[in-house]
Amino acid sequence: MRRSRKRRSGGRRRRIKRSYATLRSGGVESFQGPADSLLQAVRAREGAAAAQKAAQEEEKDRIFQKISKDILRRQAEEEEMLELQIELANQEAEERRVLVLTVSPALLG
Repeated sequence: MRRSRKRRSGGRRRRIKRSYATLRSGGVESFQGPADSLLQAVRAREGAAAAQKAAQEEEKDRIFQKISKDILRRQAEEEEMLELQIELANQEAEERRVLVLTVSPALLG
């Protein structure tokens, strides 16, 4: 057994026709106020997010530059220490040579 269904599309059609008539008659302005405020809110939120992202990127760049400077400073210090060690080793070797040369003739003679 089938029950007959009543069609309810009549009320829906009238609402659609009224909405369409409102839009055609220039009633769009009544919808623009809320849409504009929503659009402004979205733009403000996106602007704030973009500003926050830019600030984070600047902070990352600042940290990266600081780390880079520290690494370069440390490398320069290591190079200087290596040069000093080489210079000290050369001086010690020269002192040994001088000592050997001054002592050897005395022993030979």
